[in-house]
Amino acid sequence: MRVKQVLVVPKEMNYPQSNEDFFDMSRNGISCALSDGASESYDSKTWAKLLCQTFVAQSRKRLFGKFLKQRQIKKLITNSRLKFLEFFSEKKLSWSQKASYDRGSFASLIGVIDHGSSIEILAIGDTIALWQPTGESVKSFLLSETSEFEKQPLLISTIEANDEIFFKEENIRWSSEKIQKKDIFNGSIFLLTDAIAIKILDLIKKGEMSFALNLLKENHNDFEKWILSERNKKQIKTDDTTVVWININETS
Repeated sequence: MRVKQVLVVPKEMNYPQSNEDFFDMSRNGISCALSDGASESYDSKTWAKLLCQTFVAQSRKRLFGKFLKQRQIKKLITNSRLKFLEFFSEKKLSWSQKASYDRGSFASLIGVIDHGSSIEILAIGDTIALWQPTGESVKSFLLSETSEFEKQPLLISTIEANDEIFFKEENIRWSSEKIQKKDIFNGSIFLLTDAIAIKILDLIKKGEMSFALNLLKENHNDFEKWILSERNKKQIKTDDTTVVWININETS
Protein backbone atom coordinates (compact mmCIF):
# COMPACT_ATOMS: atom_id res chain seq x y z
CA MET A 1 0.00 0.00 0.00
CA ARG A 2 1.42 3.38 -0.99
CA VAL A 3 0.26 6.95 -0.51
CA LYS A 4 0.16 8.59 -3.92
CA GLN A 5 -0.74 12.07 -2.70
CA VAL A 6 -2.12 14.06 0.23
CA LEU A 7 -4.05 17.24 -0.56
CA VAL A 8 -4.70 19.65 2.30
CA VAL A 9 -6.55 22.98 2.26
CA PRO A 10 -7.04 24.52 5.73
CA LYS A 11 -10.25 26.35 6.56
CA GLU A 12 -8.21 29.39 7.63
CA MET A 13 -5.76 30.00 4.79
CA ASN A 14 -3.85 32.61 6.80
CA TYR A 15 -3.43 30.21 9.73
CA PRO A 16 -2.60 26.79 8.26
CA GLN A 17 -1.24 25.66 11.63
CA SER A 18 -4.81 25.68 12.97
CA ASN A 19 -5.74 22.77 10.67
CA GLU A 20 -7.37 20.06 12.81
CA ASP A 21 -7.06 17.24 10.25
CA PHE A 22 -4.19 14.78 10.67
CA PHE A 23 -2.87 11.92 8.52
CA ASP A 24 -0.28 9.28 9.37
CA MET A 25 1.09 6.16 7.67
CA SER A 26 3.37 3.37 8.85
CA ARG A 27 6.84 3.20 7.33
CA ASN A 28 6.22 -0.32 6.03
CA GLY A 29 2.97 0.68 4.33
CA ILE A 30 0.82 -1.76 6.30
CA SER A 31 -1.51 0.86 7.77
CA CYS A 32 -2.59 4.49 7.57
CA ALA A 33 -5.17 6.71 9.21
CA LEU A 34 -6.90 10.07 8.72
CA SER A 35 -8.66 11.95 11.51
CA ASP A 36 -10.70 15.15 11.61
CA GLY A 37 -10.74 16.88 14.99
CA ALA A 38 -14.01 18.55 15.97
CA SER A 39 -13.53 22.33 16.05
CA GLU A 40 -15.82 22.86 19.03
CA SER A 41 -13.73 20.62 21.30
CA TYR A 42 -10.49 21.35 23.19
CA ASP A 43 -7.28 20.90 21.15
CA SER A 44 -8.87 18.34 18.84
CA LYS A 45 -5.79 18.70 16.62
CA THR A 46 -3.71 16.86 19.22
CA TRP A 47 -6.47 14.28 19.76
CA ALA A 48 -6.70 13.60 16.00
CA LYS A 49 -2.91 13.23 15.80
CA LEU A 50 -2.75 10.75 18.68
CA LEU A 51 -5.60 8.64 17.28
CA CYS A 52 -3.85 8.32 13.92
CA GLN A 53 -0.45 7.58 15.41
CA THR A 54 -1.88 4.97 17.78
CA PHE A 55 -3.90 3.29 15.03
CA VAL A 56 -0.80 3.02 12.83
CA ALA A 57 1.38 1.75 15.69
CA GLN A 58 -1.11 -0.93 16.80
CA SER A 59 -2.27 -2.22 13.40
CA ARG A 60 -1.31 -5.77 12.53
CA LYS A 61 -1.49 -7.73 9.29
CA ARG A 62 -3.87 -10.68 9.47
CA LEU A 63 -4.14 -13.02 6.48
CA PHE A 64 -7.32 -14.67 7.76
CA GLY A 65 -10.23 -13.09 9.63
CA LYS A 66 -10.56 -9.55 10.90
CA PHE A 67 -8.09 -7.66 13.04
CA LEU A 68 -10.36 -4.73 13.91
CA LYS A 69 -12.59 -6.29 16.54
CA GLN A 70 -14.04 -4.53 19.57
CA ARG A 71 -11.06 -5.50 21.72
CA GLN A 72 -8.65 -3.75 19.33
CA ILE A 73 -10.90 -0.68 19.09
CA LYS A 74 -11.05 -0.40 22.88
CA LYS A 75 -7.26 -0.69 23.05
CA LEU A 76 -6.89 1.99 20.37
CA ILE A 77 -9.12 4.46 22.23
CA THR A 78 -7.67 3.68 25.68
CA ASN A 79 -4.05 4.04 24.58
CA SER A 80 -4.79 7.25 22.65
CA ARG A 81 -6.58 8.63 25.70
CA LEU A 82 -3.66 7.80 27.98
CA LYS A 83 -1.28 9.63 25.64
CA PHE A 84 -3.64 12.62 25.56
CA LEU A 85 -3.82 12.72 29.37
CA GLU A 86 -0.04 12.43 29.61
CA PHE A 87 0.46 15.25 27.10
CA PHE A 88 -1.72 17.67 29.08
CA SER A 89 -0.56 16.58 32.52
CA GLU A 90 2.70 18.38 31.76
CA LYS A 91 0.95 21.63 30.82
CA LYS A 92 -0.38 24.42 33.00
CA LEU A 93 -3.91 25.27 31.88
CA SER A 94 -5.85 28.39 32.72
CA TRP A 95 -9.25 27.88 34.40
CA SER A 96 -11.04 28.41 31.08
CA GLN A 97 -8.73 25.96 29.29
CA LYS A 98 -9.25 23.43 32.09
CA ALA A 99 -13.03 23.80 31.75
CA SER A 100 -12.80 23.17 27.99
CA TYR A 101 -10.44 20.26 28.55
CA ASP A 102 -12.85 18.66 31.02
CA ARG A 103 -15.66 18.82 28.45
CA GLY A 104 -13.58 16.56 26.25
CA SER A 105 -12.09 16.44 22.79
CA PHE A 106 -13.66 14.64 19.83
CA ALA A 107 -12.50 13.38 16.43
CA SER A 108 -13.45 11.13 13.55
CA LEU A 109 -11.17 8.38 12.25
CA ILE A 110 -10.78 6.41 9.04
CA GLY A 111 -8.06 3.76 9.19
CA VAL A 112 -6.84 1.24 6.61
CA ILE A 113 -4.82 -1.95 7.15
CA ASP A 114 -3.21 -3.90 4.31
CA HIS A 115 -3.61 -7.65 4.90
CA GLY A 116 -1.98 -8.76 1.66
CA SER A 117 -4.79 -9.88 -0.63
CA SER A 118 -7.33 -7.73 1.24
CA ILE A 119 -7.63 -4.48 3.16
CA GLU A 120 -9.59 -3.66 6.28
CA ILE A 121 -11.17 -0.26 6.90
CA LEU A 122 -12.28 1.23 10.22
CA ALA A 123 -14.73 4.14 9.83
CA ILE A 124 -15.76 6.29 12.79
CA GLY A 125 -17.63 9.56 12.31
CA ASP A 126 -17.97 11.52 9.07
CA THR A 127 -14.54 10.90 7.50
CA ILE A 128 -14.96 8.35 4.70
CA ALA A 129 -13.16 5.98 2.35
CA LEU A 130 -14.18 6.00 -1.32
CA TRP A 131 -13.27 3.60 -4.14
CA GLN A 132 -14.54 2.11 -7.40
CA PRO A 133 -15.70 -1.54 -7.37
CA THR A 134 -15.82 -1.24 -11.18
CA GLY A 135 -14.94 1.43 -13.72
CA GLU A 136 -18.58 2.54 -13.80
CA SER A 137 -19.42 2.58 -10.08
CA VAL A 138 -18.33 4.17 -6.81
CA LYS A 139 -18.68 2.98 -3.22
CA SER A 140 -18.02 4.82 0.03
CA PHE A 141 -17.69 3.65 3.62
CA LEU A 142 -19.20 4.30 6.08
CA LEU A 143 -21.41 7.19 4.94
CA SER A 144 -22.67 7.14 1.37
CA GLU A 145 -25.48 9.73 1.18
CA THR A 146 -24.97 13.48 1.62
CA SER A 147 -28.01 13.60 3.93
CA GLU A 148 -26.16 11.36 6.41
CA PHE A 149 -23.62 14.11 7.05
CA GLU A 150 -26.36 16.39 8.37
CA LYS A 151 -26.73 14.20 11.46
CA GLN A 152 -24.34 14.77 14.35
CA PRO A 153 -21.61 12.14 13.87
CA LEU A 154 -20.61 9.73 16.60
CA LEU A 155 -16.99 10.68 17.33
CA ILE A 156 -14.22 9.25 19.50
CA SER A 157 -13.99 11.10 22.81
CA THR A 158 -11.25 11.71 25.34
CA ILE A 159 -13.89 11.17 28.03
CA GLU A 160 -14.09 7.52 29.10
CA ALA A 161 -17.74 7.78 30.18
CA ASN A 162 -18.72 8.28 26.52
CA ASP A 163 -17.52 4.78 25.65
CA GLU A 164 -20.71 3.18 26.92
CA ILE A 165 -22.75 4.96 24.25
CA PHE A 166 -20.03 4.62 21.61
CA PHE A 167 -19.69 0.83 21.72
CA LYS A 168 -23.44 0.31 21.69
CA GLU A 169 -23.47 1.99 18.27
CA GLU A 170 -21.06 -0.47 16.61
CA ASN A 171 -22.27 -1.54 13.13
CA ILE A 172 -24.89 1.24 13.33
CA ARG A 173 -22.97 4.52 13.39
CA TRP A 174 -19.40 3.19 13.15
CA SER A 175 -18.01 -0.02 11.74
CA SER A 176 -15.16 -1.92 10.07
CA GLU A 177 -15.13 -3.76 6.77
CA LYS A 178 -12.74 -6.16 5.05
CA ILE A 179 -12.51 -5.90 1.25
CA GLN A 180 -10.68 -8.09 -1.23
CA LYS A 181 -8.17 -6.09 -3.29
CA LYS A 182 -9.45 -7.67 -6.50
CA ASP A 183 -12.76 -5.92 -5.84
CA ILE A 184 -11.16 -2.45 -5.99
CA PHE A 185 -10.85 -1.07 -9.52
CA ASN A 186 -7.31 0.17 -10.34
CA GLY A 187 -6.33 -0.24 -6.67
CA SER A 188 -7.16 3.37 -5.77
CA ILE A 189 -8.80 4.33 -2.47
CA PHE A 190 -9.42 7.89 -1.32
CA LEU A 191 -9.79 9.04 2.29
CA LEU A 192 -11.86 12.22 2.62
CA THR A 193 -12.78 14.53 5.48
CA ASP A 194 -16.41 15.61 5.61
CA ALA A 195 -16.52 18.86 3.58
CA ILE A 196 -14.91 17.37 0.47
CA ALA A 197 -16.71 14.05 1.00
CA ILE A 198 -20.11 15.77 0.81
CA LYS A 199 -19.08 17.66 -2.34
CA ILE A 200 -17.70 14.59 -4.11
CA LEU A 201 -20.72 12.43 -3.28
CA ASP A 202 -23.01 15.22 -4.50
CA LEU A 203 -21.11 15.47 -7.81
CA ILE A 204 -21.32 11.70 -8.28
CA LYS A 205 -25.05 11.74 -7.56
CA LYS A 206 -25.42 14.42 -10.26
CA GLY A 207 -23.74 12.13 -12.81
CA GLU A 208 -20.32 13.81 -12.70
CA MET A 209 -18.36 10.78 -11.48
CA SER A 210 -15.33 11.22 -13.77
CA PHE A 211 -14.99 14.90 -12.89
CA ALA A 212 -15.30 14.13 -9.16
CA LEU A 213 -12.68 11.36 -9.20
CA ASN A 214 -10.27 13.43 -11.28
CA LEU A 215 -10.52 16.22 -8.71
CA LEU A 216 -9.21 13.82 -6.07
CA LYS A 217 -6.10 13.20 -8.19
CA GLU A 218 -5.52 16.88 -9.02
CA ASN A 219 -2.22 18.60 -8.27
CA HIS A 220 -2.20 20.68 -5.09
CA ASN A 221 -2.27 24.16 -6.66
CA ASP A 222 -5.23 23.42 -8.94
CA PHE A 223 -7.09 21.57 -6.18
CA GLU A 224 -6.63 24.49 -3.79
CA LYS A 225 -7.83 26.99 -6.41
CA TRP A 226 -10.93 24.87 -7.01
CA ILE A 227 -11.68 24.56 -3.28
CA LEU A 228 -11.31 28.31 -2.72
CA SER A 229 -13.53 29.03 -5.73
CA GLU A 230 -16.21 26.66 -4.42
CA ARG A 231 -15.99 28.27 -0.97
CA ASN A 232 -16.45 31.73 -2.48
CA LYS A 233 -19.54 30.49 -4.32
CA LYS A 234 -20.86 28.83 -1.11
CA GLN A 235 -20.81 25.50 -2.93
CA ILE A 236 -18.70 23.74 -0.30
CA LYS A 237 -18.44 24.08 3.46
CA THR A 238 -15.51 26.18 4.66
CA ASP A 239 -13.71 23.59 6.72
CA ASP A 240 -10.33 21.89 6.90
CA THR A 241 -10.19 19.73 3.79
CA THR A 242 -7.99 16.67 3.33
CA VAL A 243 -7.85 14.10 0.52
CA VAL A 244 -5.52 11.10 0.75
CA TRP A 245 -5.02 9.05 -2.42
CA ILE A 246 -3.77 5.51 -1.77
CA ASN A 247 -2.91 2.69 -4.15
CA ILE A 248 -3.29 -0.67 -2.42
CA ASN A 249 -1.39 -2.56 -5.14
CA GLU A 250 1.82 -0.53 -4.87
CA THR A 251 4.46 -0.83 -2.17
CA SER A 252 5.41 1.99 0.16
